[in-house]
Amino acid sequence: MNCQYGYYDNNEPWRPHLKCNINKQNCPYVKLCTKVDKFIQIDNFREDECYIMTEYKKSKIPNGSNYVRFVRGNYVYIEKDNQVIKVKSDKANEFKDFAYVKEDIDGTYLISTEPFKEVKSTSTYSRKKMTE
Repeated sequence: MNCQYGYYDNNEPWRPHLKCNINKQNCPYVKLCTKVDKFIQIDNFREDECYIMTEYKKSKIPNGSNYVRFVRGNYVYIEKDNQVIKVKSDKANEFKDFAYVKEDIDGTYLISTEPFKEVKSTSTYSRKKMTE
C-alpha cells in the first residue's frame, strides 16, 4: 500500500475495503485481489493524482503560501493564481507541500520555505546645507 492515509476496516465481514483516513470513505484507487480476497491499491497509484489527498494538503498549508504540486529534477511546480508555474531551484527537494512565492523585478519567481520578509523603505535622510 503506497498511500499514507489508507487503512483496512477489520469490522467488514467479507472482502475488506481499503478506507481513506481523511474522509473515512472507501478509497477510489483500488482493485479486487482474489489471491488475498480483499481490495488493494492499484499498481500505478501516485499520491499527486489523488484528489482527496490534494484537497486535504491544500487545506493544511499556511496562509500566504502556495501549494506545491510536485518536484521533478531541479524544478518545483507550484499552483499560483489558478495556474501552475515552473520554478528552477537548486534546493528543490526541500519543498514538500507548500512554498512561499515572490515575483522578482525581472519577472522571475523566487521561492522559499519561509515567508519573505517585507522590505520597508527606511531611507530617511536630510539634506544638510554645506556651510563654509
